[in-house]
Amino acid sequence: HVEQYEQETLNFAIHVVDHPPLASSVARTAGQGQSLTEYVQLGLEDNGMGLPLDVCLHRAGIWSQVANIPHGIECTEWSSYMTKPEAYRVQLARALFRASLGTLRMLVVMDPLRHCNRSELPETRRLWQDALRPLLKDVLVLVVDQTSEPNAWSVS
Repeated sequence: HVEQYEQETLNFAIHVVDHPPLASSVARTAGQGQSLTEYVQLGLEDNGMGLPLDVCLHRAGIWSQVANIPHGIECTEWSSYMTKPEAYRVQLARALFRASLGTLRMLVVMDPLRHCNRSELPETRRLWQDALRPLLKDVLVLVVDQTSEPNAWSVS
């Protein structure tokens, strides 16, 4: 039962990928002011824990965008060099890293196709599905699609 868990346990077991602006923040995107490395790897980049950063970014489909921003993975203004869908996929990379630590039990993804051009919807959906599919054996993944066809998210 959920009420048996302490708040810290729930915070680490459940991860939500959501769109800014976040109600409690004036930041343009989540992670603003942190380097891409610090944000995606939760500040654990030097501990050798979880998936390597490049693997997370490749699986999230944003490695090529990151490779082209000034200062690369150490850039603290990374979101200003990305489109909204690209910056949102940085949160996907972070969720993939958290899942690789082995403590994530539930991932909630809010409207991953928001801000995508209509012509990009099928390819972007496929990218998200491919990234999320490996998590399904250990993590409950809930995708809340408010933009396109919710039935298209079947990843069985």
